[in-house]
Amino acid sequence: MSAYDQVAVIRWGALAGLGTCLVYPLMIFAPLPTLATVVLAASMGPLLGVANWGLREFLNLDRRRPAADLGAACNALGGALLTAMLLVQLATGIRSDDKPGSDAVSIWLGLDVAWDVYVGVGTLLLALCAVRHPRLTVGAGYRRATCAGLTAFPAL
Repeated sequence: MSAYDQVAVIRWGALAGLGTCLVYPLMIFAPLPTLATVVLAASMGPLLGVANWGLREFLNLDRRRPAADLGAACNALGGALLTAMLLVQLATGIRSDDKPGSDAVSIWLGLDVAWDVYVGVGTLLLALCAVRHPRLTVGAGYRRATCAGLTAFPAL
């Protein structure tokens, strides 16, 4: 990949990361029509995947880091699981007048745990790369690692 392509991927990743930060609170807190909420929920996984691909490219600028590749892949899979979880929650709420049965709740709780694990592992791998990256401070990597721990293991 040429340097220009890498910069473009990093910029798209930054925009997607910003989009993720805007879409999730908007979906949760704004009183939107059902269709708009579903569209926002469906966009979460792709936005998260593109954001992490851009971060992967940034972390690989000076040298190849396999942990960055694995971290971005785990976070992209976590984004797909997040999208599935959100759509299951929305679908069961829409179909059952906001009173889903225990089977539906069990399904989305399973998806919730799965996406937490993937995003936690992916974030930890990316944090380890950030700790040793020449353009980032050590604190940036440790902050990301702390966030990974809080994401994957919120009960601790």
